[in-house]
Amino acid sequence: MWYNGPFPAGMMNDTKIYDRNLRWKLDISEKIIADKGYKGLLNVLTPFEAKDENHKKQMGLARARHETANRRFKQRNCLQQRWRNEQNKHQDAFIAVVCLTQIE
Repeated sequence: MWYNGPFPAGMMNDTKIYDRNLRWKLDISEKIIADKGYKGLLNVLTPFEAKDENHKKQMGLARARHETANRRFKQRNCLQQRWRNEQNKHQDAFIAVVCLTQIE
């Protein structure tokens, strides 16, 4: 699982975060699977690039796993509420939630 931030709410959309950060962490042959909003970005496979229906289905399953992780973050209220502690502790707290989510 990859994470990045924290960013103040609304500061950057997902494609900017990818283009400025995650893109540079990928090897030349690595790709990520994303939804249609990422169409045209380097190293990103969207449903538009699916080779056939089976490939499209497999990509959908991968995106569903990602959405499950997002749902778990929301269930822990770590994305919905304003951080009210010291700013320098925010990233550590979020990393702890990421780790807990990954081992669930």
